Amino acid sequence: MTIAGSSLLLAFLAGLALGAVVAWSMGRARAAAALGRAEELRLRVQALDTETAALRERAAAVDRARVEAETRNIAAERRVEDERRFVDEARERLTDAFKALAADALSGSQLETAEQRIGDASALVSDLTDEDVFEWVLRVILPFVER
Repeated sequence: MTIAGSSLLLAFLAGLALGAVVAWSMGRARAAAALGRAEELRLRVQALDTETAALRERAAAVDRARVEAETRNIAAERRVEDERRFVDEARERLTDAFKALAADALSGSQLETAEQRIGDASALVSDLTDEDVFEWVLRVILPFVER
């Protein structure tokens, strides 16, 4: 081998070594970048898992609140229906009581009317004879009693 051949071989080996070092260096940089990206993705996945768990908890809380609201709504509807029945029954009882009181009032006013007539008759009777009183009773009192 000659010097030129040896130099060429040396230059080739030096270039090969330099290329290997550059390739190794670039591979290492890519590997570091890939590891960094992998770590970044792992952190992102972890954050998404945490967010998913939080959303599931919120969804469960919303479901519980919905069930509680529906339960309260059903109870309120039952209370309203019970109150409606109570009001209807009270209205019916009050109507009956009013009718009875009205009947009593009418009966009382008739009694007052009769007492007034008797009072008027007493004033007239003091001046009348027995025959006049008897005739007056037949005309005024007897029709009232017959009712």
